[in-house]
Amino acid sequence: MDVYRFVIKAYPAKAHPKFYEWQKASLLLFVSAMDPLCAQQIALSEVKCRRWIPEKFEDRSTLIRSRVLRQGGEAWHAYAQAEQGEVFFGIELESPAICIKGQELWGTGPELSETFVDSLIKDAGGYRRGGR
Repeated sequence: MDVYRFVIKAYPAKAHPKFYEWQKASLLLFVSAMDPLCAQQIALSEVKCRRWIPEKFEDRSTLIRSRVLRQGGEAWHAYAQAEQGEVFFGIELESPAICIKGQELWGTGPELSETFVDSLIKDAGGYRRGGR
């Protein structure tokens, strides 16, 4: 069996647990299969299973073991994972993930109450007319 590499532009599905639909990404998959068509079907199935919507293929390659071994590092680990029958799946967002679904973006900050506004005015050396 050969190992195939796919780079797919995709958007998270509405039901994606971590990313919002507007967070476009490049997905990298290493898949082991008997032929390129079978590998592509496995890759697309994995993309769907992980709740991504594919937009287009950016790359489809048959990898050469000796070259990947020579390169080493993450590429070799991904290749070895695919050789063992697993699908390697990597995500690179187009822009930095400033927020993750279900988490506050900037935190809560101070409560903007009358008392808070009064303290700001007082700290600035002023006072509130007709009040407090």
